[in-house]
Amino acid sequence: MTTVRAAAVQLRPVRYSREQTVAALIRKVDELAEAGRAVRDLPETVIPCYPYFAFVQRPYEMNASHVRLLHQAVSP
Repeated sequence: MTTVRAAAVQLRPVRYSREQTVAALIRKVDELAEAGRAVRDLPETVIPCYPYFAFVQRPYEMNASHVRLLHQAVSP
């Protein structure tokens, strides 16, 4: 039987900063690797962040916020 060590991590992204969020993810992956854990998945909305405000603001209020997120998005 194979033993698998896993960890669940909730990491707070740095809003509007793709570079800082990626740096935080790298630090966390390194920390988990040193503890013998493997990282297999990351949330799809971790970079740039999940736009929680999309559900609490009216559409005309969130335009600038969405544009800022767009500029931090990862594109192929």
